Amino acid sequence: MYLTLSSVMLNRPDLTPILNRVHCPTLILGAVDDPEWSPGQATEAVSLLSSGSSALLPGGGRVAPLLLSPAVLAHVVTTFWRQSPRPTPWEAD
Repeated sequence: MYLTLSSVMLNRPDLTPILNRVHCPTLILGAVDDPEWSPGQATEAVSLLSSGSSALLPGGGRVAPLLLSPAVLAHVVTTFWRQSPRPTPWEAD
């Protein structure tokens, strides 16, 4: 798992230039103490989305919030899902 996550994180392209093309509800999660991606950067990314929101989780880095605060993460994600609009049949792809 470590090698997979490292590969995904290290080889991931910067998608910032195309965030304005994302039109579905999108949740961006950040970590309070993330040394590589600040809360300000998360807020900036959300501002480029037509239907974006963000949440900060305790901890730092990419995997630590998953391991340190799984209940907080689950609450944030399920709340986002409940609040996201459901597509009508003619809007679904």
